[in-house]
Amino acid sequence: RQLTANCQEFGITEFGLGDPRQGIIHVVGPEQGATLPGMTVVAGDSHTSTHGAFGALAFGVGTSDVEHVLATQCLALRSMRRMLVQVEGALGLGISAKDLVLHIIGRLGTAGATGHAIEFAGSTIRALSMEGRMTLCNMAIEAGARVGLVAVDDKTIDYLHGRPLVPRGTQWDAAVADWRTLQSDEGATFDRTVHIDASTLRPMVTWGTSPEMVVPVDGRVPDPAAEADPVRRTGMAQALAYMNLAINNAIVEAKSRGRKPEGAAAGAAATALVYFFPKDEAAIVGRLSGETAAMGLGDLRADFSSGVEIGRTAATEVVNYAKSDRSDRPWDGVLPAGTE
Repeated sequence: RQLTANCQEFGITEFGLGDPRQGIIHVVGPEQGATLPGMTVVAGDSHTSTHGAFGALAFGVGTSDVEHVLATQCLALRSMRRMLVQVEGALGLGISAKDLVLHIIGRLGTAGATGHAIEFAGSTIRALSMEGRMTLCNMAIEAGARVGLVAVDDKTIDYLHGRPLVPRGTQWDAAVADWRTLQSDEGATFDRTVHIDASTLRPMVTWGTSPEMVVPVDGRVPDPAAEADPVRRTGMAQALAYMNLAINNAIVEAKSRGRKPEGAAAGAAATALVYFFPKDEAAIVGRLSGETAAMGLGDLRADFSSGVEIGRTAATEVVNYAKSDRSDRPWDGVLPAGTE
């Protein structure tokens, strides 16, 4: 309520709870066309780096900095070091942007990019959807980076075209011409360069309590004794104890809190697909089961089916709550027809 009052007092546009455009800042900005290439975007959330997928310089700041930006549109910053993550090759079946970025974090460590702005580049990055690029930039922070960036290309332009807050007419044409220049110079130098062959990647599973604790789905639970760094070795041992995992077990056989990781992932995948294609549930479950079996992960049909049912129940509960008669949550007219 105080935020709404402040926005009204100072003439700031707010997407409040009763506004159908409201949502997570890292979704709303791109969705509405408020995030544009070349902008500097800040917010009180470290994962503001998500917006770097659009060629924006985006990073999280503290509450005092938010106030300073609103008052002056300026911030005092230290220069960031430059890191290039060059990814070439085609991603294999079932390999997503999330697998790619988890591989990167596992390789760099959660502090490996501290103080850096990461540019993600290469044929693999150009082949990703804008949502995939947003995933990379969102999780750049988990490697310690301040910023994640992807250069502007046709996919960037096509995604933004026609969105509510983008320029129109001749201003759009001028903006596009300017945005296309937002590329690193040929032969640009970086403080660190990391090369990755995307064709070698496997689906990734995080086994511990940090995103750097990750192995391929056909890997094994690591042994802390093999880790040279004493700080990381202690962290690994504590994570294994917390997760109750056995060292050197195949990760697909590992169980944490009674459920295998591939079973949980299978349920989540099926839930997401069936949400968008509800009439194709049987076909989706059948195809996913066949593909995971071909990948050597066993028969996950039951996991897919139970995941769909759990997701359907959760979605129903959310909708019912949203439609409940509560004076402090003006949902009427916000939920699309047929949401039930």
